[in-house]
Amino acid sequence: MVTDQTDCPVEFIKLHEVKALTSLGATKIYELIKRESFPRQVPLAGRGVAWVKSEVLAWNRAQVEAARTPTHKTEHIRQSGVDDALSDS
Repeated sequence: MVTDQTDCPVEFIKLHEVKALTSLGATKIYELIKRESFPRQVPLAGRGVAWVKSEVLAWNRAQVEAARTPTHKTEHIRQSGVDDALSDS
């Protein structure tokens, strides 16, 4: 059964927690946000910002998935028979 996400509590995390969860530094996090490759922070009261923890964890899962998916280059090498030629050496 799919639940409505509006019923789920939202957990906010600060930059130090984002860095710990992703193993990225602050500069890299903001660079990825600028390139729209990382979840944006949410404005809180005053000048405070935080990230939605579930969005950061989803980004982590996407990185693992991308790392486990063969690249087009690897697929091209397999299709061209290079793997077979190398194994004959």
